[in-house]
Amino acid sequence: TFHSFPLHQPSTMAASLVNSAKRVSLVWFKNTDLRIHDHLPLLSAHKSSDSVIHLMVIDKFWFHNKTQLLGISKTGPFRCKFLKESILDLRKNL
Repeated sequence: TFHSFPLHQPSTMAASLVNSAKRVSLVWFKNTDLRIHDHLPLLSAHKSSDSVIHLMVIDKFWFHNKTQLLGISKTGPFRCKFLKESILDLRKNL
């Protein structure tokens, strides 16, 4: 938790704000781990935090690059469809 205080506020005000701070967790969903039913970091974050931020980074590396050995796409149409459906499911259920 990050708080910014103007210089003219008394320190008692800063102390009371810090004491009332909320616990925020960040859960990073990786390309290979999009489930929620047995995702231990997700379950733990929701149990121990006031607020949870869910993050998934879509890296163009997986969609625009080819494998070195065979020169085929790293992510084909079926995987793209699966990822899209998985992300929509995460949005719906989180």
